[in-house]
Formats: sequence, C-alpha cells, structure tokens
Amino acid sequence: MKVKLFLFIALLLTASLNAQIVSDNVQPGLNVVRSFSDNSFSPAEFYIHIPDTGTTYFNLHTSIGYNLKLNQKRTYSILPYVEVEKNTFRKSKRDNYRVGLLINSIISDSSKNFLLDNFLDLRYKRDFVSKKFNTYSATLYINPYFPSIKNNFLRAIIPGGSRLSIIENVLKYRNNFALGFDYTKKINDEVSDFGQNSSAQIKLDWSIYFLREKRDMFDINVNYHFGTKFERDKFNKKYFNFFRTNLTYYFINDGKNSAGIRYEYVRGENVVDDIEFENYQKVMLTFKFVLFK
Repeated sequence: MKVKLFLFIALLLTASLNAQIVSDNVQPGLNVVRSFSDNSFSPAEFYIHIPDTGTTYFNLHTSIGYNLKLNQKRTYSILPYVEVEKNTFRKSKRDNYRVGLLINSIISDSSKNFLLDNFLDLRYKRDFVSKKFNTYSATLYINPYFPSIKNNFLRAIIPGGSRLSIIENVLKYRNNFALGFDYTKKINDEVSDFGQNSSAQIKLDWSIYFLREKRDMFDINVNYHFGTKFERDKFNKKYFNFFRTNLTYYFINDGKNSAGIRYEYVRGENVVDDIEFENYQKVMLTFKFVLFK
C-alpha cells in the first residue's frame, strides 16, 4: 500500500500540464450541451433508465446556444441559448423550455497568479405541465484558479485550471471548485401570485480521464454540492447537500464533439436538477457538439 501511494505521488510530481478552465468547455460557435446554467456544460441527455424503480423513463434534456467571443483574448463572451427538457417521471413530469443569456468574464491580476472564471446566467422558463407558471432566474457561478502554483502535487489539491497528465496520453486528472448563487421568481398566471427563493452553494468537482489516441475514451467524475436555501425567516434556514458520480464511455470523441453512454449515481437531495428521487441511479445516452465555429 505504501509503495502504491509513493508511486502515485511521484507520478503527480512529474506530471505535465494542459490548461483548461471551465469556460474552455464552451467553444466559439454553436454548442449543443445538456444545460448552460449548471456550470458543468455536460453532454446532453437523451434517454434514462433508473434501475432502482424497475421502470424506464423517457428523458430529453438539451440546450443549443451560440457563443460569441467579444475580444481576441476570449476573456469576455455572451451566449444566447434555448433549452428543452421533457420526461415521463411520475411525480415531477417535465415539459418546459427555457430561453437565456449566459455571460462569461475571465478576470485575473496583471501577473496571472490568480484567475476568476465567472458565469452569469439570466433565463426565463415556461412550464407546459401546469401551463400556468412563468419562472425568471439569475444564477452566478465563480470558479477560482491559481495558475501560478507550479508544484503538481499542490495542483492536484488546489484548482489550477489544468488537467494533470499522470501517465502521458493515457491518464489525466483535474479538479474544480466553484461558488454558486441563485435567485428565482415563479409567477402564477392564474392567481397573479408569485413565489421567490434564493440559494448559495459550494461545488467540489474531481475528474479522472482515460485516453486513447490522445482523446478521452472513458472518464470518472465525482462532485459534491453543499449549500443553503435562504428563507424570509433567518432562523429557519434549509441546508442541502448531495453527492454525484458519473462514469462515461465515449464511442465518438474528437475533442469538441462527443457521444457516449453514461452511468450516474446520486445520493442526497439534488436541488440543481430538482429530481423527484433523493437517491437514484440512471443510464443514458449523451451527446455534445460544436458547429459553425
């Protein structure tokens, strides 16, 4: 065991770097992903099977947006998008669309020792299940990075905006840390009433990539969310946390476009996706494309 640990640390200390911050996941041009509002820009989902229930559910969750870089250094960009979500879940059936605008700004000091990759998402959602709710939301994600850290062992712990090459062209590792803030207002057309809520969360994210011919063939992603929902009664705060892990095999992957099969396991209250099951697992087809660059 000690020998294996020593070898792993030695590999980290000799690893090479390949810079990649969150905004690198959204390329200039037309992007097709699952969602632009969750700070992960994971591949779109087409089909879900939840083994725990013994039932197969239809699910389509995809977003299409065009990313416009506003300067040559790509430190500012805007992305208008349309998002569609449909499913056949029993308790939380979905049939809605969203239109939104994602604003990205990368801020760093003059020597680039510290970097903030920021996303502001403004969106409107129409619900076709209840046919009476209009929802307006604003979400801010802040992703801090410390690119000046040269020690690869520290970079494996502290977000550095890099994928660490553990075994050249075979195995890579990356971690990410984000702060998220959300404000949502839901308006009921029928009774001219509205409800509003806000939340704050911390997201920790780790990924391991297995490569074939310098492209991701298989990856393992683990993320943990912890946060609070703000209530009018400051003494009645509601906390949430959930753990999610994904295993994805790509049968198509050219670095920008991909298609694969994903297994996902979630434990806890998934407030980000608002799924009706607290603990669940699912199997799905995924796809991600970049067009008209």
